[in-house]
Amino acid sequence: MPPEIAWKRGYKGGNADLWSLGVLLYKMLSGEFPFKGRTEKDLFEDIQKGIFEIPEFITEGAKNILLGLITLIPEKRMNCKELMDLDWFNEVKSQFIIEPLTESSNNIKEEKKDNNLNSSSSYLPSINIPIV
Repeated sequence: MPPEIAWKRGYKGGNADLWSLGVLLYKMLSGEFPFKGRTEKDLFEDIQKGIFEIPEFITEGAKNILLGLITLIPEKRMNCKELMDLDWFNEVKSQFIIEPLTESSNNIKEEKKDNNLNSSSSYLPSINIPIV
């Protein structure tokens, strides 16, 4: 929950979503959430302070993104364009290998139908996600 919501200033779209993206990225990279509290009140207080530690094993590029997204003042948060222009983001994005759907993919779908599986199921391309 972004601090502006914890402060009861309401949800204002993009900036709040970018905070949440930062929290999710932190969780994906570290395995933990940046803010902790034994109670909901403690958690809200930690969020409103905006102080969190970034583990040493997180790369410098990822640290910069986390600090840019998990920023107390919504207007000072990194925006989508800034995020997508960063070298770290583009390096990670380039490591994703997405196999395009092909005619053989349709054959797999047909085989599933023939095997009495739910005919509404669809074949999804495999995605190899690197650990960063």
